[in-house]
Amino acid sequence: MLVRKKLFNAGITKVELIENIIMTESNEADILNTFIFLKDTGIIEVNSFEDTEWKYRSEVYNVPFTLVFDLEIHSEFNYLLKAYSIIRIVNRVAPTTITLEINYLKRIINATDAFRAINEYHIMCATLSSPESSRITKTLLMFINFAGLPNKHEIVEACERYSYKKHSNRELPDFHSVMIYDKCIEHFFTQFDSEETIKYLPIWLWWRLTNILPMRPSEFFLLRYNCIEFDNLSNEFWINITRIKEEKRDRTEHEKLNYSKVKIDNATYQFIKQFKNIQEILHVTKTTPEYLLPYSLYQKSNKKSRTVAHNRMDLHVFKIQLKKFHHEVIVKYYGYEECNQIRPGDTRHFAIINMFLQGYNPLSIARMAGHNKIATQENYYNHAVHFAESHIYHLAQQKHENRINEKITNTLLGNKRDVYNNGLQYSYDELQHFRKVEYGYCKDLTPEFPDNCTDNCMSCTLYIFKPAINEQEAAIKNLTEYSCELGNRITQEIENIFKIGKRINTINTIRVEESLLNKSRSLSQLKEAKALVDSFRIEVDSYE
Repeated sequence: MLVRKKLFNAGITKVELIENIIMTESNEADILNTFIFLKDTGIIEVNSFEDTEWKYRSEVYNVPFTLVFDLEIHSEFNYLLKAYSIIRIVNRVAPTTITLEINYLKRIINATDAFRAINEYHIMCATLSSPESSRITKTLLMFINFAGLPNKHEIVEACERYSYKKHSNRELPDFHSVMIYDKCIEHFFTQFDSEETIKYLPIWLWWRLTNILPMRPSEFFLLRYNCIEFDNLSNEFWINITRIKEEKRDRTEHEKLNYSKVKIDNATYQFIKQFKNIQEILHVTKTTPEYLLPYSLYQKSNKKSRTVAHNRMDLHVFKIQLKKFHHEVIVKYYGYEECNQIRPGDTRHFAIINMFLQGYNPLSIARMAGHNKIATQENYYNHAVHFAESHIYHLAQQKHENRINEKITNTLLGNKRDVYNNGLQYSYDELQHFRKVEYGYCKDLTPEFPDNCTDNCMSCTLYIFKPAINEQEAAIKNLTEYSCELGNRITQEIENIFKIGKRINTINTIRVEESLLNKSRSLSQLKEAKALVDSFRIEVDSYE
């Protein structure tokens, strides 16, 4: 099993060695010494190495996780499972993951009679889903590599049938669901009284903050009550974020949390102040809380009176709250049954993608997102293309709707729908006042025409798509081809942004930032142009 060891620091450069650890008698002393250190520092709570239950405590989680080593028939494997757990803890693996892995391994050991009946592993995997069999196989391979069992090759060969997938890009909700959440959250928390919104207050803060600041959910719950500050000298606003996944450290620094100071705008600063004021009005705590999301806020809003040992909300409680909000508010109240539920960690990815599309310096994104390497950001390329396309579709729908609204005053939705269906944005009599251009008309009546025109009329906001009857087939073909061309240029521009970002360490940073800004402006113009062109296509489809 791979273990990361820090050799030395040289300024900002850290030299590390990745060592493959195989359990032998020679490293038993190292395992025991590491156990003693973890015990003395409170990372694990246990009386002795021989105990059946160990409690693994991480500052990220409110409660410790219990690791149970209770094999009876094959009790000799309890030692290996404990040693495996120690290595995983040193490697800073999450308590939830280690707990799951130990349960997987105990299940395999019992099912295969301590790996003597490998065929039983195939029978067990046959009862599992493909993703679960892949996960359990990945765990088994790590353990076998560490344990150094005599029939290792036979076990590895058995695992090949259930080859696990390497980490891939996170699947994100569709853009339409994101827009539904944004609209519903804004309306719900600004239009309803506090009695209805109080139980979902943490969701409001989560949505507003993590969509612009790429925080991990665990970092969000670790925000201190006094996390924001205003610098009078520079007239700047800042927020202090607790980072939990910075560079891998040696085990003596295992649970030391890092803090990152990130610049924010006045609107975000004022919103956090407002959120704190709401808590004071509600008398959430008798004294100033330690965290921005104290557990007492959850108790107050959900009428929970049970005394708990922890003093802040955590991911487990928030997931329950978010699921309830989706069901009660998004689906039942607003009626969006088709809307996908957004997970706590999704908004961090939205924030990173949005920063890319705005042309942020990759170093700035890495710093704000808590990434160790700029290369990590390459995972967001496909998401960026997808979200750009989805955003364009949304803009196209809006532009089409806005053209209808321009022609309607003081009408009910029913009348509006009639106009939509009949395509009466402009009558032919009205069009006679405008210039005739290819497949339509131009509303620009200034003397500068055509010197001030764009390369293609269809991407101009003054263009009215209104082909003659004998031109319609050619016009629609032209519209479709131009839309495809713009789509290809958008994809290429996003790719260019990623390529330029990779060069940030090799050439002048200022030149890279200027280039990124120019590409971002170009991307925005292309998106607007394609949205306009696609809105004409929506218009055509609505007539058919």
